[in-house]
Amino acid sequence: MNPALRKLCPTVFFFLSALLLGGCLMLGEGQSEATRYYTLSPIQADPLAQFSEKRPSFLPGIGPVRIAAYLDRPQLMKRRSAHEFEVIDAALWAEPLQENLARALAANLAGHTGNPQVLLFPWRAMQRPSHQITIEVRRFDVGPDARAYLQADWAIQTQNGGPSEMSRQSEFSAQLRETDAAGSVAALSETLGALSREIALALADLAAQDPD
Repeated sequence: MNPALRKLCPTVFFFLSALLLGGCLMLGEGQSEATRYYTLSPIQADPLAQFSEKRPSFLPGIGPVRIAAYLDRPQLMKRRSAHEFEVIDAALWAEPLQENLARALAANLAGHTGNPQVLLFPWRAMQRPSHQITIEVRRFDVGPDARAYLQADWAIQTQNGGPSEMSRQSEFSAQLRETDAAGSVAALSETLGALSREIALALADLAAQDPD
């Protein structure tokens, strides 16, 4: 082989390798997962039998709703173990989770109580609820067992002379039907639906004791 050509071969090989590597990197970047946005869905809730009798003074209000600090982020969270979480960067909440939780809870309660109007905190000074529901969400994520989990402390404060307060701790879980982000949000919505039903039943008990 010509000596000059022999010297040129390593240079050409290095140049071609660099081009090939750059092309692979560009191809990898082009195949990055597209960002998707998600919201919690209200459940299909029929009015509970306890609310068959209309009560003009009954006006529930949701809020404040507080969430654990680890949930206060735009990305969905997946629990890998008891001490480790995975942040799903390509799966984002379409609105702040606190607001989404309150809105979905209000829609669920409207269905369970047959009352189309459920106030959201903060409400106007002239529009006070008869029953104020405060909620603190301690856990709201998907575990390594492909189940969605909700843990929450909540209380109902009456504003119209009835029993002063009821407070409880609730835990719910739901199996994921699909293991992607959409399946996770659907299962989380199920757990929120279960919490809504429990709150609606408690509201029915308190409303039955209220002076009308």
